[in-house]
Amino acid sequence: MCTDGCGERCPVCDAAKTAPYQVDSSCGLIKATSGPFKYCHSLVSPTEYFNHCLYDMCAANGAREILCQSVQAYAAACQAAGGTVSAWRTASFCPFTCLANSYYELCTRSCYFTCAGLSTPAQCTAKCFEDCQCNAGYAFNGETCTPTEGCGCVRDGRYIKVNGRPVPLLAKISDAVSVRKSQGSVAMGQASGMKVLFNPSGEVMVRVSESLRAHPAGTSKGTSLTTCGCPAGGSWGTSLRSSMPGRPKTSPGVTSKQNPGC
Repeated sequence: MCTDGCGERCPVCDAAKTAPYQVDSSCGLIKATSGPFKYCHSLVSPTEYFNHCLYDMCAANGAREILCQSVQAYAAACQAAGGTVSAWRTASFCPFTCLANSYYELCTRSCYFTCAGLSTPAQCTAKCFEDCQCNAGYAFNGETCTPTEGCGCVRDGRYIKVNGRPVPLLAKISDAVSVRKSQGSVAMGQASGMKVLFNPSGEVMVRVSESLRAHPAGTSKGTSLTTCGCPAGGSWGTSLRSSMPGRPKTSPGVTSKQNPGC
């Protein structure tokens, strides 16, 4: 059994007290035949929502936020049923506040505009809803709308935020390390002659110069530097292996898909 939760102190809201809220500028907006919800009435009966709105407005002495919540509840029910809602909010009537770098959208599927959605196919519902949508060039990272280049990545189905500070490419990290775009990938180059390529598909490839392959720093003669490329979801690495009979070597700039170092 449901109760109002106010016990004996529940307000008495008769027809006379609810009459001021039956107009189209108040609860009457929900069932107005030419209003923003006219295409919803055949899908979701407005009667129950209208009556709840009248009682809630009476109990709250006409508080505007209660009206907005009541109308929003019917709008959400209509959209969940696949109905079309026309614009009903204005700057002075139930405005919708959005965070920085975003704007209000009456019918959106915000899962299309998330950082996680940039890396994996978005799992969106077929129906839209009211929400804030990030501006062009921005994506939602779970807290705010951030420039897309500042988004993190998805690993094992989990979105991982960027911990560091985004830097524009070409970026010089130090005298020995630089980062730049290269043929659709992001390349990190080292003065030692090693380059790491991060492919959008998730593959990581390490390229080593002939001079470094011939005698890597800190290794003895007869030791070769093996490189690898790992598919999405795998980790990557390079490993130093002693040259032994029967052990394959990789050629400069060629990835070894079988390297156990991945």
